Amino acid sequence: MAEERYDGGGSIATVPSEEKNFRVLFLSKETGLDADSARELVDKIERDGAALLHAARQMKATRDDRQASEWLRRRANRRR
Repeated sequence: MAEERYDGGGSIATVPSEEKNFRVLFLSKETGLDADSARELVDKIERDGAALLHAARQMKATRDDRQASEWLRRRANRRR
């Protein structure tokens, strides 16, 4: 099954679902994002592979930073 999407050139390009699934799997393995987050990025960014990978890495880093901050806050509260 294929999905239709606007390709920016005035027409609708058909993207095979296998390609979308591959991109989701690749992003998940490459960046450590869960499949739902990777799929969300693929839906938004679509064809620009470099932008997709960059956005996934930023998303993962932001989440890791938040988790680290929360861990440090909990650790500091335990020491009080």
